[in-house]
Amino acid sequence: MSNDFERVTAAKTQEVHDFIQPPGTTKEVEQYLKKTHALEYGKSQVRYLFNPEFFRRDAIDFQKLVTSLSQKYELEFQVPEMVKLAARQQAQDPASVTANDRLKEALESNTGLLFLDGLLKYQDKGEDIERVIRIVNVHSQNLRVTVDGTTREAEFVAERIACDLLDAQHMKPARESFFRHVAGKQYVSATTLRLGTSIDALFSKELKGFVSKTVEGDLGWKTAVLPTAPNEKNKDDFVSRCAFRTLEFSLSVYDKTSGDHDTSDLVIGITDKRWLGSDLITIGSKLNTDDHLVLVRNLVRDLTGK
Repeated sequence: MSNDFERVTAAKTQEVHDFIQPPGTTKEVEQYLKKTHALEYGKSQVRYLFNPEFFRRDAIDFQKLVTSLSQKYELEFQVPEMVKLAARQQAQDPASVTANDRLKEALESNTGLLFLDGLLKYQDKGEDIERVIRIVNVHSQNLRVTVDGTTREAEFVAERIACDLLDAQHMKPARESFFRHVAGKQYVSATTLRLGTSIDALFSKELKGFVSKTVEGDLGWKTAVLPTAPNEKNKDDFVSRCAFRTLEFSLSVYDKTSGDHDTSDLVIGITDKRWLGSDLITIGSKLNTDDHLVLVRNLVRDLTGK
């Protein structure tokens, strides 16, 4: 490992607190939601998209990359099947395609290179923090990182891994070198909280009436397994209950200057059947954590008046 990389890594370690912690106003929103609504972070993701020139495929030292990610983040490399096959073939025929060549092909495949179940460790005001890194997906045109935590933590991991990717190509492992190639980034955020009111507050009087009379009352029992003999069972033999599960919005965004068009989903739902009928919900969006918290806070305010 080069001295430059050691200095960059050391400097970035000192930046952990400022980089990972939310700014002032967002911190207040986070503290309020945690205290009042038992907010918990789910899986958060960042995906960097970059031009193909970021990877010099023939220059990548794959063994160095895999070893680095394993040692630093305890990530487990999921060896692609095409690489396993190449290794077996080469053992029988040294002139066959090498596993390293197959790794180059895997980098450009739909799945890319996959690393799972790592660990991010850092300090916040003297407290040791650990976050599970669920997925690191390295592709020739994007880098995706999913963590149990915030998008700030996902970004921190992604940028450090980007430096490892540069180092594995014998390039200067610095953030500015990586960002020169970045064309854009996307987020995914998820949080669970107690809404503080029945989720029925989302629905109109008319919709609740329809659910009560038609779904639960008149027709719900007919969704059960019924006997083939006519009139053997009727509505009075059943009890039907209908509970909210998922509300999904599709958001379409058009860039008037570039002509680009993006779509995303906003999902409010129950991810655990044990929560049915309670005020526990999960909210998922394609916002970064800071903006996602504003979304959650506004939902709570608009439904509860608080």
